Amino acid sequence: MSPAAARDRTLLASDVASLKVPAFLVIDALQHSPKDIQLRALALTLATLCRPLGIDPHELVTRANRQLVHADATRNPHIEAISEYASGELA
Repeated sequence: MSPAAARDRTLLASDVASLKVPAFLVIDALQHSPKDIQLRALALTLATLCRPLGIDPHELVTRANRQLVHADATRNPHIEAISEYASGELA
């Protein structure tokens, strides 16, 4: 897939369901690092992955926040599991 196609697909996609497995793979890899490093490592990775595609990582975070509002309005067990992980492991 070309960088332009990857950028377009990233910016146009709105579904959360397809992110379930990759999100848990990321959490699984991060959970072995100290709590104070997990979010910083994730943020650095996001910024680094966005650079070659010309995507502003802030835009993706803003979109994710909008998706969370929608997910909170309807029961979404995958988002709930990620929230429970953050509450139990990072808090």
